[in-house]
Amino acid sequence: MGAAPNRPPALRFLDEIELDRKIAYSTASWLESNFHENIWIGHVGRAPISIDFNILLYDGSHLTSTQNTPLLQLFKHWLCVQTHSDLIGGKVLGEKSLKRRIDDTLSLIDYFLLNGEQYQLAKYGLKLVTENDIAVLLDKISRSSKLCNSLYDWKFRFENFLSTNSANMHISYIESAIKKTPLLDNPLCADNQRAANNRAGRVWLWENGFYSAIRRKVGGCSLNTTRVCAILYRNTLRGRNMRPSEPDFTLCNDDVYHRELKQVHVKNYDSIESSKGRANDLKNIIFSLELVESVSSYTPPNLPEYSTRLSKLDYPEKGRYKTLPMTVMFSCLKNALEFYIEYADLIFDTVIKASKTSKELGISVDDSFENEIVIPEKLRALGVCRWNITPRTGYSPEYSSSKQYFSGLRSNISLLLLYKVLMGAIAIAIGLLSARRQSELLNLGANSALDRTCTRLIYRLMKSGTLDLRARTAIPIPKICTTMIKSIEKFQKQLCGKNFNLFSKMNDDASGFCAATPSIHNHLFDIFCDYFQTAEESPGRRYYIRQHQLRRGFAMAFFWSGAPGGMEILRRFLGHTDASHLYNYITESTDGAVFRSIKANFVAGNIANLDDEKNNLSLLLSEKFGTSEITILDSLEVERYIETLLLNRTMSVEPIFIECENGTTYEVVVRIKR
Repeated sequence: MGAAPNRPPALRFLDEIELDRKIAYSTASWLESNFHENIWIGHVGRAPISIDFNILLYDGSHLTSTQNTPLLQLFKHWLCVQTHSDLIGGKVLGEKSLKRRIDDTLSLIDYFLLNGEQYQLAKYGLKLVTENDIAVLLDKISRSSKLCNSLYDWKFRFENFLSTNSANMHISYIESAIKKTPLLDNPLCADNQRAANNRAGRVWLWENGFYSAIRRKVGGCSLNTTRVCAILYRNTLRGRNMRPSEPDFTLCNDDVYHRELKQVHVKNYDSIESSKGRANDLKNIIFSLELVESVSSYTPPNLPEYSTRLSKLDYPEKGRYKTLPMTVMFSCLKNALEFYIEYADLIFDTVIKASKTSKELGISVDDSFENEIVIPEKLRALGVCRWNITPRTGYSPEYSSSKQYFSGLRSNISLLLLYKVLMGAIAIAIGLLSARRQSELLNLGANSALDRTCTRLIYRLMKSGTLDLRARTAIPIPKICTTMIKSIEKFQKQLCGKNFNLFSKMNDDASGFCAATPSIHNHLFDIFCDYFQTAEESPGRRYYIRQHQLRRGFAMAFFWSGAPGGMEILRRFLGHTDASHLYNYITESTDGAVFRSIKANFVAGNIANLDDEKNNLSLLLSEKFGTSEITILDSLEVERYIETLLLNRTMSVEPIFIECENGTTYEVVVRIKR
C-alpha cells in the first residue's frame, strides 16, 4: 500500500513510516540477492536457499512479468517479513526454525499459486481470499501432518497423474511388462489395496524412468517422487523440489529385513493429523500478512478480524508415545544388561581383530573373518562362523528370505549382526537408565559423554537455549552405563584411531563409522527386539521399542515395581539397595513434566483397583471435570485429567519409605486435597 497522495501536512509523517516499512520488508538476514531480482540466493547456516520466481501463472503469464509486479512483490515481502522484528519481536531464530519458517511460507505461497484461478491472483492478488477460505486452509493443515497432502494435495494429484498416463494400457501389455520385470508385481506394501490396484501405474512409471535403485535392498527400487513433483508442481516455488514418500510404490525382490514382524503402534493418537503446535506455526505465517498489508494492497481484507475469530478453532493436541508394558520393559532391560556383561568384550575384540586382518592382507573383512581369524571358543560355541549373512552383501544366498535371515540372526551365525545386537542392548540400557531424549543421546560423543569423575552423563539439553545453542547439563548415571560408554570409546579408538558419536553406525565392512541418525538408532532397537523376540501385543505384531518410551520407563519402573522381578532388576544392576536412594536418583535424572505424566499414568492404571475406602479420587475427578464414569474414558484422557490435578497440587503422588528387617521398602501414596 503506497503513500496516500492527498494526506494533510500533519499526517505526512506517515509517508516516511510506510516508506521505512517497505524498505524494512524488502530485506532479510538470510537473503543475499537484491529484492528485485527474479532469482533469490541466500543461506541459512550451511544450507543454501534458491528461489526462482520465473514461473507461469494460471493465465499463462509469468509471475515475473511487469503486469504481475504487485503480486510478485506481495510474495517477496511475505517471505522477508518472517524474520523481521515486527513479527518475531526480540526472539532470535535458530537455523532449523528459520529454515522451516522460510519453507513453510514458500509452501503457503504455492498453495495460492496452485489455486490461482480460483482467487484470480494475477488480477487481484489475495484480495479475494475470504475468512471462509482461510478457515478451509487451516482445516486442511490440521488434518495432515504432511504439507505435501494438506497444501499440495499430493495423493489426489499423483493418482490423477497416474490414471491419465496409464489409462490406455491394455491388460495384455501390463501382463507382458510384469512378466518381463517381475519386480513390478512385488510392491513393498503388497497387502495394501492401493498398491495392489496400481499395477498399470507401476508399469508406466517403470517404462518412463521414474524408478531409482535402492542400495539398501537387492533389486529394490523406489519411486523418484522428485521427478514426479517437477512435473506436477513445475509452476511452484517449493513444491517442484519436494520428495514425498510413496511406500506403496516401492519395489523389492524379497522381504525387507528392518523388522521381522509388524510393529505395535507406538503412538496413542492418529499421527496423520497435524499437531496443535505445528498448525499454529502455519496459522501465524498466514496472519503475518497483516504486516505486509502496510506495504501491499494485494493482501486479504479484514485480516485482523479474521485472526481474532479464527483463533478459536480447535486443533488436535500433540499426542504421546504409548507406554510399554512393564513386563516388556523389565525383560528388555534384563536381556540388554546380561548380554552386554556376557559378550561385549569378546564381540568388540573380535570385530577389531577381523578389521585389522582385512586391512593388513588387503582382503574383505568377510574373507579375513572366515579364512584368517581364529574365532574365540565362546563365540564359536554360540554359533558364530561368518562375518555377515545380510542378503544384500551377496555373501549368503541361503539366507535370502526373511524367515531364513531372522533364524540366522538368532542362531548367532553373523558376528556383524551380533555386534548390532550388542549396540542395541547398549542403546536400550543407556536409553532407559538415563531418561534422555533421542536427540540428546545421538549428540553424545563417545569420549566426551562423561564428566571427570565418570559418574555423570554430560549432554546438551534439547529445547533449551537460544539459536541452536544448547545448555550443557550433567545428570548421575549408573556405573553399568559408564562401563558401556567407556567400552564404546575404547572400541572406536582401536578400530579407527579416533572417536565418533556414541551411537554412530559402524560400516558393514568395519572400515569406519557414519553419523548417528534417528533411523540408525531405531534400527538398533529393532534388531535387539527381533533377536530377543520381545512380546507381541497380538499375533504378528511385536513391541519394537522407541527412545520416547524408554525415557519414561526408568521412573515408571519404580512406581510399577510390583511387576515380576521389577525392583530386584533395578537394584541388582544399579547398585542401589536402598529404595529411597533409588528414588533420589530417579528424581534427579527425570524432568518435572515427564515425571508428572508418569505419576498420572500410575494413578490412571490403578483406578480400577480402588476399593470403597479410596473413592475420593473418583469424587474429585467428578467434582473438577464433571464425570465419574472413569471406565468409559480413554486412558489417555484420564491421565490428562490427573496431570492437571498434579500440576495445580490438588493431588500428590509420592512414595512413603518404610524401614524393615530387609532394608527400606515403600508404598506409593496418593494424597488428595479437598
